[in-house]
Amino acid sequence: MRRILIPLALAVLLPAAALAQAELSALVGYRGGDAAFLVEADAPLVDCLLPPCVVAEARTPESEVVGLVLDLPLADGWMAEALINRQQANLRLALPAAFAVDRVGAERFELTTLQVGLLHRWQPVAGGLEPFVAGGVGLARVESSAAVLARPVRPGEPGRRLAADEVFAASLGGGARLALGRRFGLRFEGRGYRTELPAELGGALVQFELAAGLTARL
Repeated sequence: MRRILIPLALAVLLPAAALAQAELSALVGYRGGDAAFLVEADAPLVDCLLPPCVVAEARTPESEVVGLVLDLPLADGWMAEALINRQQANLRLALPAAFAVDRVGAERFELTTLQVGLLHRWQPVAGGLEPFVAGGVGLARVESSAAVLARPVRPGEPGRRLAADEVFAASLGGGARLALGRRFGLRFEGRGYRTELPAELGGALVQFELAAGLTARL
């Protein structure tokens, strides 16, 4: 799918770049919302004869996210948009009741999102703010250092690490741009994300993000 999406994005964006100036935004934000899945967990004083011995519920905690957004004007306030961002966090593990402890482990979770879509921006309102709505579809790369288990858990069937699993992702949101002269501005946005988890895990990762950053016309 990635081999199709990237050429398609270039085919949409590059012709527009020849007709109008692009806007590049560097954003920093905070992303909340999580998904629960099962992982193999290390636990003391456990003789492991048939893995998985200890099954923990893992959740992706809220964490920072950084990214870039490229917007290219089309017509009548519409813009073609491409975004890429990355989230990194430690998984929050809930061990079985016998161990009576929850912990944030050293197991890492990483999510890299690449999407293309559209943005519509209106004329400035009070204070010079230019409101917009935006949405996109694309791919997300899911990685985890923990061994993730399929549901239902089968004795003797080990988990596997999510090593660059690529899945479908979509987003929808809105915000505003505040111009700081002819070339620069500030961008504020809120965006919801839905990322389909790998097939054996089932379900989806639903998150909401608040972000802000600097915009520059190229």
